[in-house]
Formats: sequence, C-alpha cells, structure tokens
Amino acid sequence: MKVNFKNNLLTAVVCFFLIACNEGGEDITPSFEKDDVEISLSFATRTPTDPGLESYEEYFEEGKSIVLVSQKTTTMHFNFNEESSNCYKYVYYKNETANWDQEYNFRSENPMSWTRILQKGPDGNTYTFGALFYPKGYDTDYETKDEVSVDQSDRETMLKYDILGGFHTTSEYEDRLKFRLYHLMCKLKVNLYIPPYDKQTNNGIDVDDVDASALNFHTDYVIEWEGVTSTEEAPVLKAPHPEIPGKEIKLYKVGREENFNLENIKDNFKDQKIENDIVTKYTFEMLFPQQGIGSSGNILRFVLKRGDQKYNYLFNTTNQSGTISFKFESGSVTLLELYLPREDNEIVLLSGVLHDWDDARAGLTVVETESSEITGN
Repeated sequence: MKVNFKNNLLTAVVCFFLIACNEGGEDITPSFEKDDVEISLSFATRTPTDPGLESYEEYFEEGKSIVLVSQKTTTMHFNFNEESSNCYKYVYYKNETANWDQEYNFRSENPMSWTRILQKGPDGNTYTFGALFYPKGYDTDYETKDEVSVDQSDRETMLKYDILGGFHTTSEYEDRLKFRLYHLMCKLKVNLYIPPYDKQTNNGIDVDDVDASALNFHTDYVIEWEGVTSTEEAPVLKAPHPEIPGKEIKLYKVGREENFNLENIKDNFKDQKIENDIVTKYTFEMLFPQQGIGSSGNILRFVLKRGDQKYNYLFNTTNQSGTISFKFESGSVTLLELYLPREDNEIVLLSGVLHDWDDARAGLTVVETESSEITGN
C-alpha cells in the first residue's frame, strides 16, 4: 500500500536561492522548479495483499493519523518535537481523489519547502530526512510520546504505539521525498489453547474468559537514528534504562475461537498421550520497546475466570530445564503458543524465536501460582 500527500498550503516562489556547500567547497545546492515538497509513504514490512496480515487501511484515521518529518544536517540532529522549527507535522484527512500522482490526503499548517531545507543546510554531501508515522496519533494520557501505555487491553490504545519510521536522503532536488516506513516497536503475540471439560474423561477445564498481562517490561523508549544511511534501514526504538524495574502491561485480547483443532501435540510435547485436541483458542497482543528479558523472573500472567472464581497462572523462565532468555528486537514479533494439557495443571509453551513482524516460537512452561486445581465440576 502506498500513500502520498502534498502540502495543502502552497509556498510562494522565491527570487533567490541559498547556497549550501560541503566541506570541500563543492556546490551541492539543488536547483528546483517549485518550492513545495510532496512526501510519499510506503510500508516495507507488510502490504494488504500478504496472506494472514491485517490491512493498512485501518492505520489511517481522519484527523488522528500523524506523520512527523524532520531534517538532519551537519550541525543539527533530527527533532520530532512539534514545537521545534525542524519538525513538520502532517495530519491525515480522507480524500477520495488522492492518488500516487495527484492531490493529497495529509494536511499541514507548517509544510516543508525547499527554501526551508536549504536554509537548514546539508548533511555532508546530501540532504537527510527522517519520518515518524503515528497511526492513531499520540496518547493524550501521557505528557510525552516516549512511553507506551500500561493498559493496552483496548485495541485503539495499542495501535497508537505501532510507530513506524523511515529515512530518506538526496543530493539533488526532488519534488517528492519518498519514505519507506518500518515498524519500530516489538510485538508480542500469544496464543493460549485451553481444552474444554469432558465429562467422559473427566479432564479439561471450563473457562468463561481469560485475561493476560506481561510482567516486568519496560515501557519508556527512545528512537535512535545513528547508523541509518538508506531507505533499506530502520531506526532502532528501545528502552533507554534497562536497569530500572519494569512494569505490568495489560495485553489486548484479539479474539476467542472455540472448537479449534490443535494438531501435532506429541511432536511438541513428547510426554503427552494425545496427538490432536479440540480446544478454545485465546489470542493476545501488545506493543513495547526493544529490550531483553533475563533467564529468571515472571514474564506473563494469565487470569482464567469462571463465574466468581479466578485462577492465576504465571510464566516464569526458570520453569523449564536449562536457562532461556528473550531478546526482543525493534521491528520484530515474537509468537508464543501455549497449551494447557487435559490431564495436567501446568501450561506448556511451544517455542519462541524473533522474526520481522511475523510468526515465531521457544520451549518453556507456565505454571499456576496458586495451589488450587481447576476442574470441570
């Protein structure tokens, strides 16, 4: 999917051009035919045609979706603070006639122009730009944009933190700056499979609903552009203070699917007696900055609810043989698939590996934090 936009405020043509030179004295000032700048966005990691992936159409909400653009020079860094003269804010407004070549669907009260670009100067031998895209705007519950919410149980809130970033550089005049955007947050996706109670075998459990939380995760973040030199590279979004204790984050419940056929159970759990099981599948997601999780400590909490009763299960990295630690990388997804065996009171996890905004899997266990057992009675 590609989106393009123009400045809706045309800038008057100037009668002079400012000269910008590199260190060697060579004139790299671009000559141009018009002063206003068009900006094109494309998404590098996914498109709506990819199987099993959500459409980008939901990323664009009128009056809320925001793009911030900033310029880097030899003496000036990127600045995405709206109060800065080096930050250009564009807001999405639906325009049915907008396409790749004509019209616009983002508007700005402070549009970019080559006059401003030249005034700020080059970055060595080029002109360098960065862009950040916020699909749902900023979270007004926070004073700054550098922390994710501890309550992502609402999907609209979670998507506010699906920040995308891109880089563009040019040594000559371009009437359109093209940004290839990459997902900067980490995504954690969890599938929890629970077998319903079976009277004949007297196993499984009846559950009305399930909630999930991530434990000891850092919520604050910084975006680092150092080392980014082309559109094929993405800035890194990470937690700046790993030494500070993390927080509990409520996960968004994507959905519940009953009568799901869970296959090849013995392939993953050698001590299980059945090959397939008909289960209820619960899916959860959350977004967070890049960080590492050590080889000990609780990571996930699941609250299984039945009537007025609640049963807590914790996933702890020490609850398996050997030591395993997670390293969640910017722009990646970790998929954890968990199964509660019919004749056991311990949730088992398949596997978990990082991948670029796709599926992944690691071999760990989740155990109940209370001594009480859940039965089908």
